[in-house]
Amino acid sequence: MAYRLEAGETLPDGLKRIVREQLDDAIAGLRSARGADAPAAVHNARKDIKKTRSVLRLARDEIGEELYRHENDRLRAIANSLSGARDAEVLVETLGKVQERADGRVSEEAIARLRLRLEADRDEVAADSGGPAAMREAADALETVRDGVEAWPLTAEGFDAIEPGLRRIYKRGRARMDEAASEPTVLRLHEWRKRAKDLWYHSRILEPVWPGAMKAQIDAADELGELLGEDHDLAILQRRAGDHGDAVGSSDDLVALLESIVARRLELRTRAFSLGRRLYAEPPKAFLQRLETAWGFWREESAEPAASTASVGTENGAVDGLNAIDLHVGPHEASDLLPIDSREILDAHGWDIGFWAVLDDVRVERSLVAIGHRDEAVAIAEGWEVVRVRGRSAADTRRTEDAEALARHQGHVYIFGSHHGGKKGPLEAPRAFVARFEEAAVAVPLGAERIELEVAHNRFRLHRAVNDALREFGPPILDIDEDVSDRLVGRARRRGRKRGKDWAERVQREDVPLNVEGAAFRPDGKVLLGLRLPTTADGDPLLVELASVDPLFAEGEELPEVTGFWILQGVGTPDAPAGVRALRDHGYEVHVVTGSLDSVDSGSALLEEHPEGAVSSSTHSLFRL
Repeated sequence: MAYRLEAGETLPDGLKRIVREQLDDAIAGLRSARGADAPAAVHNARKDIKKTRSVLRLARDEIGEELYRHENDRLRAIANSLSGARDAEVLVETLGKVQERADGRVSEEAIARLRLRLEADRDEVAADSGGPAAMREAADALETVRDGVEAWPLTAEGFDAIEPGLRRIYKRGRARMDEAASEPTVLRLHEWRKRAKDLWYHSRILEPVWPGAMKAQIDAADELGELLGEDHDLAILQRRAGDHGDAVGSSDDLVALLESIVARRLELRTRAFSLGRRLYAEPPKAFLQRLETAWGFWREESAEPAASTASVGTENGAVDGLNAIDLHVGPHEASDLLPIDSREILDAHGWDIGFWAVLDDVRVERSLVAIGHRDEAVAIAEGWEVVRVRGRSAADTRRTEDAEALARHQGHVYIFGSHHGGKKGPLEAPRAFVARFEEAAVAVPLGAERIELEVAHNRFRLHRAVNDALREFGPPILDIDEDVSDRLVGRARRRGRKRGKDWAERVQREDVPLNVEGAAFRPDGKVLLGLRLPTTADGDPLLVELASVDPLFAEGEELPEVTGFWILQGVGTPDAPAGVRALRDHGYEVHVVTGSLDSVDSGSALLEEHPEGAVSSSTHSLFRL
């Protein structure tokens, strides 16, 4: 399961489950890794230990000071026993990043000599680290910790059990930020980073409490941790480069290298303090009150049955002879609608018409709702209701979020993730998914049983296929500012590589980000995906055509085949680009709704360069393929 609390589990059970999962993952990795896989296993184990220690800090007052210190000291010692080789490897990786940004000011020969020296240091540390024997000892020690987790004295269920831990971490984060701002030493910045990482971990644990708001907090804390982490790595490299000045060679190369490092550190600190002021803007009391209120609502909602039925609020009015109805299915936002074909479902609920809809900010298993109209004799503006439907997938528990588009093909309803990221980036692998279920197999009435979902975590395979096709035969694409591209694409790639993700190499620095907002199937099985992003260089919306959806559900690394692109010409402009907002197929006819790239008040990075993209006119087009 994910690194967060789940609806239906008690707080003690949830925290213990999270800790056991982290320790199990670390133990399994350390015991199974061989040869070239060992560094990645050590890196992942250290991350798992950090996550575990952060749970301890969250529940510190509930666990008790003596047990907290005992377990925290044990875990810190285990992590330190694994740290040397990884820390030395980070310096080699950091030097590569510096070389990319140096723009040739430092000779390749100087970089190569310094890299050889750093690699020699790394190999020496690795040789002294104990290798497989040290990994086995660490795994054994972690298993001892894991065996004692069940006995941890966690009993309290309410927000009060974690409120002191949250308060302490948030207040310390603000204090460390202020200290670093007054005197930005390496040590002070590093201490701030540790507290920012704790806030990131705690926000992830509490994400279900208020998914939309917590997601923004998670993204900001994660970005802050990465900015401060890169600064720390550069500070260590700066010191080591000075120590190994003879390896660099000429004084000109050494000065240029150090100047490049100093300039990058200044840029990182500027961005970190700007972001930090926003992340820690609330006084601790207001921060905690907000979370406590959201916690109360979440616990009330979690106590509800797996499916619930409620009236849907409506607002109606005439628009050019059409009846406009605003259906409120809060607290989430419904991203798409697809007519329900099953007569059995409609009859079971007494509906004359009904729609599937997906909600954002939740896992795909929790995203599905059905919206139905009670009786054809009732006015269209009245008699609507919504049924929340739960799904379940197979054993794969990787996180998904941001369901955006619905489509139907051969009796199955398909759900497409956005394949995008947060408003300010980066692209996120949990959003790169496709799911499907067989409509005829859905039990009635809705909610009687969970819907069986097949979920394909394609982890940027679609992103890679579309970007390759755009380069090979696609239309010219609207330019994206280099800084915006780096926040969306570059940061995703760096994050994936840093975390050892297998998808990291599918995301390349020169790629354009995707944002899937609509989907439809042609009768021949080809798939049309409506893109909110990218648009053409003229600002027009773009559809991408896939030969089949099957590769996205296949095991392995097969990419889907892109067979073409469709352009809705004359809809947008370079100054006010427009993207696809909804897509629906009727045989070989396709209905397309287009509109803005993002909302005015969203804080989207894309609107920094194209602000008029927030107010693009909405259009409804019909064309035949």
